Amino acid sequence: MLTENRLLAAAMHSRDAADQLELQSIRYQFTPPAQVVWDQLVLFYQKDDEAKTVDKEVVLSRLQRKYPKQENFESFKGIVDGLDDISVPNVLEELKQFKLETMAQELSCMFADKMFDAADKLLDSYNNLRTSDSAGGIEDKLIIAPEVLGIDALNKDRVKLLPMALNSFIGGGVPKATHILVFARPEMGKTAMLLSMVKGFLNQGLNVVYLGNEEDPDMVNARLIARMTDNTIMAVRQNNVKAREVAMTRGYENFTFLDTEQGTKAEMEQAIISRNADVMFIDQLRNVSTKEDNTTAAYENLGRYARTLSKKHNMIMVSAVQAGASAEGKIQLDMNDVDGSKTGLAGATDLMLGLGANDQMKLDGKIMVTACRNKINGRHGGILCQLDPLKSKVWNSH
Repeated sequence: MLTENRLLAAAMHSRDAADQLELQSIRYQFTPPAQVVWDQLVLFYQKDDEAKTVDKEVVLSRLQRKYPKQENFESFKGIVDGLDDISVPNVLEELKQFKLETMAQELSCMFADKMFDAADKLLDSYNNLRTSDSAGGIEDKLIIAPEVLGIDALNKDRVKLLPMALNSFIGGGVPKATHILVFARPEMGKTAMLLSMVKGFLNQGLNVVYLGNEEDPDMVNARLIARMTDNTIMAVRQNNVKAREVAMTRGYENFTFLDTEQGTKAEMEQAIISRNADVMFIDQLRNVSTKEDNTTAAYENLGRYARTLSKKHNMIMVSAVQAGASAEGKIQLDMNDVDGSKTGLAGATDLMLGLGANDQMKLDGKIMVTACRNKINGRHGGILCQLDPLKSKVWNSH
């Protein structure tokens, strides 16, 4: 793994490297002192559009003015003084290899799902990137937007997703007959993300069924009302009648919580039919009852079934699962971070969203929502969002 000193050095000696690192939201992988130095490097390039490298003495001068205490300045000076003799091409090569690994995972899913035409296009892009000069042009070669769902899908009425930054990222929403998978480590904002999506669907007048087999129904309803009224759960409980009235004017009447200890496939489809559901949430997929004893087989079977339901009833399915230990402290998750499954479950989804953050991001109230599989418009990458767990709210980061 690249150390923060090597990444900072690459940014200091190459504007192109700094731009690519900025796209990776690399700042949140740094320690606090390194973040201060990173901010000064970014500021230098912002103030001079023609600069190709950073003037070290200018950065040191600015740091000394901003942090006049000798002990503070010396810690930053030690970092800056160590940013010499770096091989920028080799650092960018490491970034390129990371991108290649991500594309290889997507190719595995496409072949497993028999999406051979889309896989051919992505394979061309993969080969172009693999043979490219690692020191430049990486991001341009990664703009791959195969119309995986076909041109007709882009002309269908789209259903908007919250947060709006995600909606824009995937090209303006999702069509019906779409299966979305959301995964994250515990306490990472997964339920807040789901309820933000529920709010968006209800605001559009859609009928939403939420199959909850893990959290208390009263808690989920209270959190949803908090999200829909932009209040904390405490405020909702203190004035529940008024909060519910406000939520009803914003679509809450179209929400059904299906309380079940586990839930079965038959119950899922019956709920869709009886409530004329436009959207169904399954929280969590692993708790739905199946015949398979093996977790991986059960995941993949349920994923395929959820996708089948979305196509059969022309509606949106949203499934939630846990991320494995590999995602702990990780900012941008990938398909291999799903707990108990790799490409099999991913192959049964149209849009796969991983939620990640490190300790500093958690303190800042931020999470990275990463589209690591995207058959909507083919775009992959992270969207930095704000998280307010007290309001069960995930929204755009500005």
